[in-house]
Amino acid sequence: MRVRSAEGHQLLEREAFMMEIDRDLAVEKEEVKKGLSDANALKEAQEETAKDLAEQEEAIKLLREQLRKKNAALQEEQLLLSAEMAARDRRTLLQEIKEEEGGGLYWLDETQRKEAGAALSKMALLETEVRSRYNTLLRVMALDSLSPQMRQQALRLKEQLRVAVADLEVHVHAAIEAFTAELWAVKAERKLLIEPAAKEALKRGIQDEWAAQEHHQRRIAAMQAAARETLATSRREITKEELLLCKQQQEKR
Repeated sequence: MRVRSAEGHQLLEREAFMMEIDRDLAVEKEEVKKGLSDANALKEAQEETAKDLAEQEEAIKLLREQLRKKNAALQEEQLLLSAEMAARDRRTLLQEIKEEEGGGLYWLDETQRKEAGAALSKMALLETEVRSRYNTLLRVMALDSLSPQMRQQALRLKEQLRVAVADLEVHVHAAIEAFTAELWAVKAERKLLIEPAAKEALKRGIQDEWAAQEHHQRRIAAMQAAARETLATSRREITKEELLLCKQQQEKR
């Protein structure tokens, strides 16, 4: 009887021990499940955060590109407005001169007036073209990342544009010289009509001026010939560099 009682007691203790082990296993299982759930939740949160950051970065890049394009458009618009204002000022000046001289004292014929106007127009167009190309270079240099090869090409493009600007100065001085020479002749004729006694002095002045103008025009012609060749070469090189830069940017994208 006592043996059975002891065996029964041992069985009860064993069952109690097994139940305790089962409870511990159940608790550990729940903790493991909870840990996995927390880890999955953290992973999802990190992935969502990374996705949000990527979207925000893309939005920032898009906004930056829009601002860059808007700035470039504003610069182009400003250049066009400057060219229009220069053309308008030129027309106003020619009209004022024509009205001031009353049409009779202004000795230039229609062809000469057109040539003077064409010189000023060419000067304005060249200035607009050079500034536009220079702004293109600035937009390229403003990119977030440039490879060493692209940076070298951009620097070479900048140097070529400096040459083009120097060539533009030749055309500007030539146009100004031609126009001021014509105005000087107008003033000389007007003074001669007002003061006939100044004829000999004016004649000597005109001869000296014509000699100086002839020498200056020969220099301008030589400079223009060299500048046209250099400018044409620079334009070809700039076009090649721009095409190469665009191709490299497209390949990077």
